[in-house]
Amino acid sequence: KISCFIKNSDWKNTPTSINYKLKENGEIIEAGINKIKEFFIYPSIKYTKSTVNIDKTGNKTNQVSDTKFPSFKQQTLFLKVLIESEISLYQYKENNVNVFFYKKKGKGTKQLVFKYYLVNNKLAKNNMFRQQLFKHLKCTDISDNSLKKVEYRKSELEKLFLKYNKCENNKITKYNIN
Repeated sequence: KISCFIKNSDWKNTPTSINYKLKENGEIIEAGINKIKEFFIYPSIKYTKSTVNIDKTGNKTNQVSDTKFPSFKQQTLFLKVLIESEISLYQYKENNVNVFFYKKKGKGTKQLVFKYYLVNNKLAKNNMFRQQLFKHLKCTDISDNSLKKVEYRKSELEKLFLKYNKCENNKITKYNIN
């Protein structure tokens, strides 16, 4: 662990490296993903390194695929921590890619799958993320109907993960607070 001054670049896209200083007037050091396990800008921003299977195709209408099924590639990435608890929520952004991941304590990090695809030249959606949520977020405070209606949006997923972890009396840390 290194306590340092990290340049908060207000990243629109998920970073692949950061600039930091050991002293306020010290030299700027750049560190890439291969040298960092996680970084935290107190109190609101946290990124953690994770090797995940990611499908970067099809979660925007201008990236339509011809297949319903995700095309996963294994990559080591920084994931932005949104909700940290027994079941945590993460986000990855890169240009037009905006995907969410979840992780149960002690298990691997998995992508919540959502993608657009074409069927007979008509736009369709693979909402597999709802089935994933249904399987992992069972709680008396969360109805099946609410899981059927949840959209693949940061605000809705954050509310759902907060609700689940509160329902289970889990300790919760919410990041990305302005």
